[in-house]
Amino acid sequence: WMIICSCNLITDKDIERAVEKLLAEDPYVVLTPLAVYHTVGKKPRCGGCLTLISSLMHDKARPLRRG
Repeated sequence: WMIICSCNLITDKDIERAVEKLLAEDPYVVLTPLAVYHTVGKKPRCGGCLTLISSLMHDKARPLRRG
């Protein structure tokens, strides 16, 4: 695993699990970094990781939404 948000110690696996949970609850959910933060029980601090979180969550969601 890799730490994506050093302010909150959020890993790539945390993001994957959050995306899976959000899509399981609503397959049409609009994925946003804030939704991921909320799902893992954190709040953004400096915002430096938002671009990376966005990229990772969409990469994870792509195959889940196809199948």
